Amino acid sequence: MEKFTADQKKTLAEQIKALDPKGEIVTLSPNNDFTGGTIAYRKDSGLTLGENVTRLKDEEYVRAWLVVRLIRLFNYPADCLDIEHTYTIGRPSPTKAQIDIRVHDKRGKKPQTFIG
Repeated sequence: MEKFTADQKKTLAEQIKALDPKGEIVTLSPNNDFTGGTIAYRKDSGLTLGENVTRLKDEEYVRAWLVVRLIRLFNYPADCLDIEHTYTIGRPSPTKAQIDIRVHDKRGKKPQTFIG
């Protein structure tokens, strides 16, 4: 897949800002030419953050756009979204894997993963 252009990043940033104008979920701070910058997910938003992501790369534009849409447009509770969560997988020698976004339902006795 090709890298995003500055215009594509700007469009995603505008859509994120339109859905989260007060930065209650995420704050993007791209540099002037959209070649870098920082991103900050609000710890008090309810999201579960497994790893603190700060570098604004193509992947972060997409993840922030999806997270904001899930919460604002589709009314997913923020506490049902895990970002950059590390899990142990495999047997007999377990290794670690990281899931970009996990969407789960906490209404039952055992949380059920919808997307991971």
